[in-house]
Amino acid sequence: MFREPIFKAAIVLGHIFPILATAQSTQRIDASAPVSCRRCSITLTKIATLGSISDEDFPALAPNFEFSTNSKGEFFLPSLGIDQVAVYNRSGKFLRTIGRRGDGPGEFQAILSIATGANDSLFVLSLGRVSVYTSAFSLVRTVPLAFGAYGAFIALPNGDIVVDAGGANQAPEPLRFVSATGKATPVGPAINVPAAKCGRCGAYLVSPAAAPGQFWIAGPNTYHIERRNSKGELLQRMQMDNSPWFRAWPRVPAVNPDDPPPTRLRSLQEDAQGQLWALAEGPSSKWRSMPPVGLSGKQGRTQLKGPSGGIVPSLQSAARFNTFVEVINPTTARVIVSTTFAGRILRMLAPGLLAEAREDSDGAGVWDIFRAEIKKP
Repeated sequence: MFREPIFKAAIVLGHIFPILATAQSTQRIDASAPVSCRRCSITLTKIATLGSISDEDFPALAPNFEFSTNSKGEFFLPSLGIDQVAVYNRSGKFLRTIGRRGDGPGEFQAILSIATGANDSLFVLSLGRVSVYTSAFSLVRTVPLAFGAYGAFIALPNGDIVVDAGGANQAPEPLRFVSATGKATPVGPAINVPAAKCGRCGAYLVSPAAAPGQFWIAGPNTYHIERRNSKGELLQRMQMDNSPWFRAWPRVPAVNPDDPPPTRLRSLQEDAQGQLWALAEGPSSKWRSMPPVGLSGKQGRTQLKGPSGGIVPSLQSAARFNTFVEVINPTTARVIVSTTFAGRILRMLAPGLLAEAREDSDGAGVWDIFRAEIKKP
C-alpha cells in the first residue's frame, strides 16, 4: 500500500544524503506555485568598472559576449576583436591580455566563450579549439574540436569539457563531453525544445552544480532545467511554470522590426546555499516605440560607435529590453524571488554577480560590475 509520509521522507533523505540518490531515481517536478517571497526583491550595488579610461593600455572590449570570473575575483573578457582575453582584478584594474590572433598555440581566431575550472584554471573556447591555462595563465594544452561549438561550455573537475555542439535545434544530442585529447561523446538526450516553440534557438545553458562532477543544463527559450552527472545521467528535471518572466511573453524569435525582441533564458548559476540564480531577458513595455537593436539601413541602427571602434548598446536600444533575475529553490522547484530590471541589458557572471555594458564619457565601451543581493521586507 502507498503511504504518503514514507514517500515524502524518501524524497527528503534523497536530498540530505545525495549518495543514496542514484541516476535511476530521477526527480521530475512540475511546479505551479507562486513566488514564495512576494515582497522580496533583488538589489544591485556597483563594485567595479572594467575598461575605465584610467587604464591607459586596456584593449577595447567586446560588449555582447559572455565572460567569466574566478575565486580571486579576477575577470576575463574577450577583446573587441575577440582575439585576446583581457584580464582585470576584482577592483576593475586592467592586468594583462592573454593570446593574440592566429592559429598557433595560445592564439585565437575568434573567442566564443570563457570559463574557469578547478584551481582557477582558465578555459577559452574559440573556433575549432579549447585553450587551457593555469591560474598563472601558462598554456597547458590545446584541445581540438572536430565540430562547431556554440559557446555554452563548462570544465568538469576530471578535465572533461561539456560543450554545446549544435544549438538547441540540433536534437537529439547537441551537448557533448570532450576529453583532454578532443574525443567527443554525447551527454545524453537533449531537453525537448520543439522548433515551433523555439524558432532559431540559441545555445544551451550549461553551468556547474555544487556537487562535484555534476552540472545544470537548460534550453534558452524554455524553463526546463536538468541536473546531470559526469556520465551524462539525468538526476533531476524541473519545469518552472510559475516563473513570472516565462509566463509573460511567447518564446518566438523576432523575424521583422514589428516583432517584439525575443524572450530567452541567458544564465543559470548555483550559489553556495544550493539556490539557483537565473537571468532572462525579454521585451519591455517600450519595445514598440524604440527601433530594433543591431539593424542597419532604413530599419535604423541603435548602437553607438565609440572612439575605440567598439559597438555598445545605446540607452535607446536597451530601453527595448527588461532583464529578469530570479532565485530558485531546486528542492521545491519554487521561485523564491523575482525582480525585473526595466530598460537594462544585464549579464550574470556568477551567483549574485551581474554586469552591464555601457559607454563611458569618451564613448568607449566599459562593463559595470554589480553585486546582487536578496532584500527581504
